[in-house]
Amino acid sequence: MEITTLNRRMDLIAQLMELHEAAWPAFINANPNEHSEKYITEMADFQLLCVDGDLLVAGGNTIPIAWKTEDDMPDGWTGVIAQGVREYEMNITASALCALAIVIRNTHLGQGLSSKMVEAMKSLGRERSLTHLLAPVRPTLKSMYPLISMDDYITWRRGDGAFFDPWMRVHERLNGALVQVARDALVIEGSVSDWEAWTGQTMKSSGQYIVEGALHPVAIDVDADKGVYSEDNVWFKYIL
Repeated sequence: MEITTLNRRMDLIAQLMELHEAAWPAFINANPNEHSEKYITEMADFQLLCVDGDLLVAGGNTIPIAWKTEDDMPDGWTGVIAQGVREYEMNITASALCALAIVIRNTHLGQGLSSKMVEAMKSLGRERSLTHLLAPVRPTLKSMYPLISMDDYITWRRGDGAFFDPWMRVHERLNGALVQVARDALVIEGSVSDWEAWTGQTMKSSGQYIVEGALHPVAIDVDADKGVYSEDNVWFKYIL
């Protein structure tokens, strides 16, 4: 297996999209960011691929941004894509690389590819003379505890002192530093029928609904025919 960038293997873009389709809950895939296609294709040299011949086994999406301090963190996953695209179009010099997602083929899970992709992102940032790698991390096991606030969840540690959450452990092990909770990193809105279709659940009354794959409950307002999901993530920072 080798790690390369999408601009060198544009023939694999369909496989990259397929990995994303398989990786996320239906309600996330049903609400693509309006800038997603633009940043992937126009900044293809910042999209990492782990390939085995003509098979894409893992993908890592990043975007360069202008960033200075921890008081200047982007507005989560959705906001950082908009910021990166805007600054790219305005030819603003970037100072940091922001990790957006790592997706791995199901047949290759458990082989340490997530760590390899993070290291590849760090290397890519150094090659571009960027100072930091930022990552709005979506904790792997948080969906099992949707009623626990993210502020509390990130304090959970195992008996050996490591983070309870495995994805947070990976970042800590690779010398990433937890910065803060990324508030409202992903916000998704839809009609009640949209949410019923995305989740396979019946939602006849207004209230908070726990749905598979969601880190927090979904707020359903039947009278307004609207469901809103707001997800916190966790900012990690690497010095390059």
